[in-house]
Amino acid sequence: MRETLIHRPMVLAAIGLLLGVCTLQNMFAIALVVGALAFFRNVKACLICAAAFLLGAFFAPSTAKVFFPTQWLKAQATVIGVPSRYSNETIAEIRIANTNLLLSGPPDLPLALGETIKIQGDVQPLAEASQRLSDRGIEGRIWVERIQVIDPPPWPDRIGQSWRDSFIDFTNRSVDPSSAAVIQAVTFNSRSALSQNQKEEFSRAGTVHALSTSGLHVGLFMIVLFGLLSLLPIPRGVQIALVGVVLVLYAIASGLHPAVIRAAVVAILLCSAYLVRREPDLLSAIAVAVIVQMLWDASAIYDPGFQLTFTVLTAIALFMPFTPNFSRNRNPIAQKANKFLSRSAIAVIAAAPLTAYQFGTVSLISIGANAAIVLVLPVIVVGSMVAHLLSYLSLALGTGIMIAIVSPLSGWLMFVTDHFGGEWAALSVPAFSGYWVLLAYALMLIVWRNRLRPA
Repeated sequence: MRETLIHRPMVLAAIGLLLGVCTLQNMFAIALVVGALAFFRNVKACLICAAAFLLGAFFAPSTAKVFFPTQWLKAQATVIGVPSRYSNETIAEIRIANTNLLLSGPPDLPLALGETIKIQGDVQPLAEASQRLSDRGIEGRIWVERIQVIDPPPWPDRIGQSWRDSFIDFTNRSVDPSSAAVIQAVTFNSRSALSQNQKEEFSRAGTVHALSTSGLHVGLFMIVLFGLLSLLPIPRGVQIALVGVVLVLYAIASGLHPAVIRAAVVAILLCSAYLVRREPDLLSAIAVAVIVQMLWDASAIYDPGFQLTFTVLTAIALFMPFTPNFSRNRNPIAQKANKFLSRSAIAVIAAAPLTAYQFGTVSLISIGANAAIVLVLPVIVVGSMVAHLLSYLSLALGTGIMIAIVSPLSGWLMFVTDHFGGEWAALSVPAFSGYWVLLAYALMLIVWRNRLRPA
């Protein structure tokens, strides 16, 4: 493990940065970084990790104090999160000077990411059970009946928001409400139309990742986009740049979810490796994604989605066995099935400590449930996106694809979740200290062994 780390400066920087960001919340991070430096025993590696630690401590977000007492507020604010629209209200994160608030308003409130607005209303303190909001730097809630737009959002935010809104409107008009809710959640991380019971069923079945835009979605976009661009006489570098622009817009449209940001950065780095004649390195790509995320929004470290997505991908990078290229003497289908089962098992084991700590449950049938939907998810994502694109040329054709292909597959996804997401499907875990999570991952790293790539 030591040799694997000290020759990857980006990984060293990511480790130091993460521990530095945690310092204000937990001084135990100082002991961890001291232990890491003693483990590295390399001057260059120690300097990189220590410098990143100090940088992380500088950017470390402090837990927000309650915005109290209740007071009337009239000010300009910037929308810093993609608004979530529910049947009875609209919710968005806003920033006023150096203060972050959670804004609530009527369901038709015209909010957009990145725009500057003028608001007025009563600021209320956070509820007792709002620790996760406090960890993200949110200090209170405000309800507003109307807003005044001062400055429109930057053009990337406008394009991303328009893409998201147009897709949601298209699915609402094309298929029944239950199918539309699932399709929107799978493609753009828009869960507002899902019931709380449906969300819990996805969690118990171990398929909640299907509702979060993730590496699967980014991978599918890359395959489709590179396939289309390869038909044109465009240099590879330009192709990568164009795909990068689309991925950035998709990250904005999907709500700037940590999983999408991570996957977009990792994907672009892996694709760009050959431009500098280097072999792709998944661990270093993950580390760069962590650094980008932390420097952009350090409070994301307290988001369960951030913790899960980077932990699982790192576990796959470390523990996924190398497999030889397909040959005539081996069954490609069996090899792909083995690869899927291996990756699923690693993901389930790696995510178990965090899901138990964050949600109090661990799915018992995650691998089986994911095997039942693995072929459905790509078709839902690609099919709905293609249908939306074609709807600009022929609304009937786009709607037909949604009704004939995408909607039945979303029905299968709901069927699997409904039957695999019962109370029996998950093990309830009582609340426990986060130090046990650290111990669990330390034990996993102890059993790690360096793997040689087969000749």
